[in-house]
Amino acid sequence: MNSSPVKYTHAALDDLDQIWSEVFDVSADIDTAQNYVDGIRQAISKKAGYPKTGIPLLYNEHPTGMYFVVYKKYYAFYRIHSTYIEIIRVLYGASDYMRVLFDGE
Repeated sequence: MNSSPVKYTHAALDDLDQIWSEVFDVSADIDTAQNYVDGIRQAISKKAGYPKTGIPLLYNEHPTGMYFVVYKKYYAFYRIHSTYIEIIRVLYGASDYMRVLFDGE
């Protein structure tokens, strides 16, 4: 199977920048911060060939049209398009991610 290209929204790229900063603040190590974000991107890239193998995101037991992949404490939310997958957001798993995703906060 051919892999679909992965496209990131501006919000998702901002999320990755924020994650990098937070990991760097805790670790004080550039390599640790970069490896963490690279790990998230690799987890996402693994879904490019088989995007429906991600976890479907349900709201009140109904499909939302989004999937997600977990990397450590973060969830990367994406939509499947005909020729690519779109990374919507990358959010901390313990956050109120449903509100962030659907209320735009």
